[in-house]
Amino acid sequence: MIWQFDTELQKAYTLVFSLQPDKATEYLKKIKTNPLHKLYVESLNETIYILITEDQKAFEQIDLRFKERLKYLEGLPANAETLFLQAELNLQRGFCFLNLGQEVNAVMSIRKAYQLTSDCLKKYPDFIPIKKTSGVIQVMLGSVPDKYKWFVSLLGMKGSVITGQKQFTE
Repeated sequence: MIWQFDTELQKAYTLVFSLQPDKATEYLKKIKTNPLHKLYVESLNETIYILITEDQKAFEQIDLRFKERLKYLEGLPANAETLFLQAELNLQRGFCFLNLGQEVNAVMSIRKAYQLTSDCLKKYPDFIPIKKTSGVIQVMLGSVPDKYKWFVSLLGMKGSVITGQKQFTE
Protein backbone atom coordinates (compact mmCIF):
# COMPACT_ATOMS: atom_id res chain seq x y z
CA MET A 1 0.00 0.00 0.00
CA ILE A 2 1.30 3.43 -0.94
CA TRP A 3 0.82 6.35 1.41
CA GLN A 4 0.45 9.52 -0.62
CA PHE A 5 -0.34 13.13 0.28
CA ASP A 6 -2.72 15.32 -1.65
CA THR A 7 -1.31 18.41 -3.40
CA GLU A 8 -1.87 20.81 -0.50
CA LEU A 9 -0.31 18.55 2.09
CA GLN A 10 2.60 17.85 -0.25
CA LYS A 11 3.30 21.61 -0.31
CA ALA A 12 3.38 21.68 3.49
CA TYR A 13 5.64 18.62 3.53
CA THR A 14 8.00 20.36 1.10
CA LEU A 15 8.13 23.41 3.40
CA VAL A 16 9.00 21.12 6.31
CA PHE A 17 11.91 19.58 4.41
CA SER A 18 12.98 22.99 3.16
CA LEU A 19 13.60 23.73 6.84
CA GLN A 20 10.88 26.37 6.97
CA PRO A 21 8.93 25.24 10.04
CA ASP A 22 7.20 28.59 10.62
CA LYS A 23 5.89 28.74 7.05
CA ALA A 24 4.88 25.08 7.23
CA THR A 25 2.96 25.71 10.46
CA GLU A 26 1.03 28.59 8.91
CA TYR A 27 0.32 26.57 5.78
CA LEU A 28 -0.83 23.54 7.79
CA LYS A 29 -3.37 25.66 9.68
CA LYS A 30 -5.24 26.23 6.41
CA ILE A 31 -5.32 22.62 5.31
CA LYS A 32 -8.48 20.58 5.79
CA THR A 33 -7.40 17.22 4.48
CA ASN A 34 -6.83 13.65 5.57
CA PRO A 35 -6.41 14.14 9.34
CA LEU A 36 -3.91 11.30 9.74
CA HIS A 37 -1.68 12.59 6.96
CA LYS A 38 -1.91 16.09 8.38
CA LEU A 39 -1.06 14.80 11.87
CA TYR A 40 2.08 13.17 10.47
CA VAL A 41 3.28 16.35 8.72
CA GLU A 42 2.51 18.50 11.76
CA SER A 43 4.48 16.19 14.00
CA LEU A 44 7.38 15.98 11.56
CA ASN A 45 7.42 19.78 11.31
CA GLU A 46 7.60 20.15 15.09
CA THR A 47 10.34 17.52 15.28
CA ILE A 48 12.46 19.33 12.73
CA TYR A 49 11.85 22.61 14.57
CA ILE A 50 13.24 21.08 17.78
CA LEU A 51 16.17 19.50 15.95
CA ILE A 52 17.05 22.89 14.45
CA THR A 53 16.47 25.11 17.48
CA GLU A 54 17.20 22.75 20.40
CA ASP A 55 14.58 24.80 22.26
CA GLN A 56 13.83 22.92 25.49
CA LYS A 57 10.97 25.27 26.43
CA ALA A 58 9.27 24.81 23.04
CA PHE A 59 9.71 21.05 23.34
CA GLU A 60 7.71 21.01 26.56
CA GLN A 61 4.67 22.23 24.57
CA ILE A 62 5.45 20.04 21.58
CA ASP A 63 5.81 17.00 23.83
CA LEU A 64 2.29 17.61 25.12
CA ARG A 65 1.09 17.52 21.50
CA PHE A 66 3.08 14.31 20.89
CA LYS A 67 1.26 12.74 23.85
CA GLU A 68 -2.15 14.00 22.65
CA ARG A 69 -1.55 12.67 19.14
CA LEU A 70 -0.38 9.30 20.43
CA LYS A 71 -3.43 9.03 22.68
CA TYR A 72 -5.67 9.90 19.74
CA LEU A 73 -4.00 7.25 17.55
CA GLU A 74 -4.25 4.61 20.28
CA GLY A 75 -8.00 5.28 20.40
CA LEU A 76 -8.42 4.48 16.70
CA PRO A 77 -8.80 0.95 15.33
CA ALA A 78 -5.39 -0.63 14.88
CA ASN A 79 -4.43 -0.85 11.22
CA ALA A 80 -1.32 -0.32 9.13
CA GLU A 81 -1.72 3.45 9.11
CA THR A 82 -2.32 3.91 12.84
CA LEU A 83 0.52 1.56 13.81
CA PHE A 84 2.84 3.33 11.37
CA LEU A 85 1.93 6.74 12.76
CA GLN A 86 2.40 5.62 16.35
CA ALA A 87 5.82 4.22 15.45
CA GLU A 88 6.77 7.39 13.56
CA LEU A 89 5.67 9.72 16.36
CA ASN A 90 7.56 7.70 18.94
CA LEU A 91 10.66 7.75 16.74
CA GLN A 92 10.36 11.50 16.16
CA ARG A 93 9.88 12.06 19.87
CA GLY A 94 12.93 9.91 20.53
CA PHE A 95 15.02 12.06 18.18
CA CYS A 96 13.85 15.18 20.02
CA PHE A 97 14.80 13.66 23.36
CA LEU A 98 18.22 12.67 22.00
CA ASN A 99 18.80 16.14 20.63
CA LEU A 100 17.96 17.67 24.01
CA GLY A 101 20.23 15.32 25.97
CA GLN A 102 17.43 13.23 27.49
CA GLU A 103 18.94 9.85 26.68
CA VAL A 104 16.73 7.66 28.90
CA ASN A 105 13.53 9.18 27.48
CA ALA A 106 15.00 8.85 23.99
CA VAL A 107 15.74 5.15 24.46
CA MET A 108 12.23 4.48 25.77
CA SER A 109 10.60 6.29 22.83
CA ILE A 110 12.82 4.58 20.28
CA ARG A 111 12.14 1.21 21.91
CA LYS A 112 8.39 1.84 21.64
CA ALA A 113 8.85 2.81 17.97
CA TYR A 114 10.85 -0.41 17.43
CA GLN A 115 8.06 -2.51 18.97
CA LEU A 116 5.31 -0.79 16.96
CA THR A 117 7.33 -1.07 13.77
CA SER A 118 7.94 -4.78 14.33
CA ASP A 119 4.23 -5.32 15.01
CA CYS A 120 3.19 -3.38 11.91
CA LEU A 121 5.68 -5.23 9.69
CA LYS A 122 4.35 -8.59 10.88
CA LYS A 123 0.71 -7.67 10.37
CA TYR A 124 1.07 -5.52 7.25
CA PRO A 125 4.24 -6.57 5.40
CA ASP A 126 3.13 -4.82 2.19
CA PHE A 127 2.65 -1.40 3.82
CA ILE A 128 5.56 0.50 2.29
CA PRO A 129 5.84 3.46 4.73
CA ILE A 130 6.60 1.22 7.71
CA LYS A 131 9.63 -0.12 5.85
CA LYS A 132 11.16 3.37 5.86
CA THR A 133 10.59 3.72 9.60
CA SER A 134 11.95 0.26 10.23
CA GLY A 135 14.93 0.98 7.98
CA VAL A 136 15.83 4.06 10.01
CA ILE A 137 15.61 2.11 13.25
CA GLN A 138 17.57 -0.84 11.83
CA VAL A 139 20.40 1.41 10.62
CA MET A 140 20.43 3.31 13.91
CA LEU A 141 20.57 0.15 16.04
CA GLY A 142 23.00 -1.53 13.67
CA SER A 143 25.33 1.45 14.08
CA VAL A 144 25.52 1.11 17.86
CA PRO A 145 29.15 0.41 18.84
CA ASP A 146 29.81 -3.22 19.79
CA LYS A 147 30.54 -2.34 23.41
CA TYR A 148 26.92 -1.12 23.80
CA LYS A 149 25.13 -3.86 21.84
CA TRP A 150 24.47 -5.74 25.10
CA PHE A 151 22.34 -2.81 26.29
CA VAL A 152 20.31 -2.69 23.08
CA SER A 153 19.82 -6.45 23.32
CA LEU A 154 18.77 -6.12 26.96
CA LEU A 155 15.98 -3.81 25.76
CA GLY A 156 14.82 -6.45 23.30
CA MET A 157 16.06 -4.67 20.20
CA LYS A 158 18.46 -5.61 17.46
CA GLY A 159 19.41 -3.89 14.28
CA SER A 160 21.41 -4.23 11.12
CA VAL A 161 22.65 -1.55 8.77
CA ILE A 162 22.34 -3.98 5.85
CA THR A 163 18.72 -4.88 6.75
CA GLY A 164 17.88 -1.19 7.14
CA GLN A 165 19.37 -0.32 3.77
CA LYS A 166 17.39 -3.12 2.10
CA GLN A 167 14.18 -1.82 3.65
CA PHE A 168 14.79 1.61 2.10
CA THR A 169 14.79 0.08 -1.36
CA GLU A 170 11.84 -2.32 -0.99
